[in-house]
Amino acid sequence: MTRLGGWLFRWRDYTPLPTLAVFLVFATRAPAMFLAGCCVMTAGEALRFWCQRYIGGSSRTRGSSPGAALVDGGPYSMVRNPLYVANLLLTLGTALLSGHPLLVVIAAALFLGQYIPIVRWEESRLAEQFGAEYAAYRAGVPRWIPRGGPRAPTADYAPPSFGRVVQIERRSLLALAIVVAAFALRIGLSRRFLSADAVLAVVGAR
Repeated sequence: MTRLGGWLFRWRDYTPLPTLAVFLVFATRAPAMFLAGCCVMTAGEALRFWCQRYIGGSSRTRGSSPGAALVDGGPYSMVRNPLYVANLLLTLGTALLSGHPLLVVIAAALFLGQYIPIVRWEESRLAEQFGAEYAAYRAGVPRWIPRGGPRAPTADYAPPSFGRVVQIERRSLLALAIVVAAFALRIGLSRRFLSADAVLAVVGAR
């Protein structure tokens, strides 16, 4: 499992591409689901921005070495893997764009199948590097779902500027724009598609 997690970590940017292609092939017009998908993806990217304010772009490396310091502030004070929670939202949002509820379930299953080994691999690496410090962090902060209030960070942080975070996230932002545009073209997006009726359906007004 640990070896598999390391391999999946190195290739995590590329392993979703075949699934994305399948979702595009089967995409259908579903205005409410498309708009819901855009909202979920926006939430996921917003969470990524928050995470990057604390990790400063170290997640963008494809290497296998953990960061130089244990980050436990901001979103990392509530769950140990907030960046992957953000990626889950992006994955589910992309599946919603397809207009098929079943694909949302499949996307969630595939995501967990990839990221559970990755998280176990990362945790073993962090435990080796930080020892008792990481053990205390792991004991006080849940892996995926927040429990109680945030844990007090053990170090002060000097977060990068908003412009720096945008620079860090530029590849992700570009990828999101391409994905949304690809689905919009695939289903024949138009002004009529994004009508008031579709918006009302998303917010539950109808």
